[in-house]
Amino acid sequence: MEYMSNDEMEYMSKRQPNYTTEYIKDISFTRSEQKRTKTSEIMGVFSKIKTNNSTFFSKTKCEDGHSWWVSFEFYPFAVGERHTVFEGRMYNQHGYWSQSKAVVKSLNDEIGSENNLQSVINCSEKSRSLADTFKDEFPNTKKLKFSQPCLSEMDSVSVFNTPFRYIKGYEKQLAEHEHVLIEEFINGDYQSFIDSDGIRRQESELLDTFVHYSYVESNGDFVICKMEGVERDKDIKLSGVTIHSRNRLFGPCDHGEQGILNVFKNHRCNDICKNWPTPAFGLVPTAPVVSETKKGKMDILKNDAGVLFSIKTDLISPPPYENLTKADILKTEDRPLVHGVY
Repeated sequence: MEYMSNDEMEYMSKRQPNYTTEYIKDISFTRSEQKRTKTSEIMGVFSKIKTNNSTFFSKTKCEDGHSWWVSFEFYPFAVGERHTVFEGRMYNQHGYWSQSKAVVKSLNDEIGSENNLQSVINCSEKSRSLADTFKDEFPNTKKLKFSQPCLSEMDSVSVFNTPFRYIKGYEKQLAEHEHVLIEEFINGDYQSFIDSDGIRRQESELLDTFVHYSYVESNGDFVICKMEGVERDKDIKLSGVTIHSRNRLFGPCDHGEQGILNVFKNHRCNDICKNWPTPAFGLVPTAPVVSETKKGKMDILKNDAGVLFSIKTDLISPPPYENLTKADILKTEDRPLVHGVY
């Protein structure tokens, strides 16, 4: 067996690579790659977890012609009979600087769709149109402004909604691609003026007149009620109205002819509308007699209560508000008043 001298060993060590060092480098590189790969996989999983509630740009536009998307809270700040309402921030195509405080309304007992939310938009559009006509007829009054809700589809549903449902004790569970309504938040002292049965909650002769006006202007086809919002110096901003119509055209809150009768059972006429026609209680309205022109119709209706229905000659006036019983006035459950929650 031959042995290498010290000089030969030193020479060979200089010529041959240090396999131990290279091996350690290879292991370190492999472990580093594995760590980066694992981190990427973990980040990929987390990227699929949705942590915020947000919508796509709305399918309908606001009164200013903008489409909006909104990011909103994990839990609602109000729950009504039909809607669960969240607070958030909405943005239009101009980005961050367009942000505005908003409310998001979702249906309580079903997944919102374009069909079952369209009635809310229709109510708002009809009310806004009639408010413009009302202002033309009574130019010296405050302007009535009705919020225009925008229909939007959920883009992201937060995983944090579930724990907050148990913590806050609410039932609504948002779904992927569910449709919701977006409205601009109304700042100020939000209050109920008139409920969906026509019972006055706050003194407002202007809104009493508008309720009756909606019935007259529509030739007895519908009545606008449930006035909630904020009264300001030059206008009254309202949201979440209800319309009762003879043909039930305005969704599940529209109680048809009976709803119209209920409103006028509780309506309190004032000096402006006291001679306008009302439906006879207990009778189903028939097709109204329509005058040839709008001006002629309004002149007749304001001075002659006998022309609205073809078979009625003795129209019954609404009962005085002070004669309502306490049970009638308080029959609607008191709950927080928030932006047309119902």
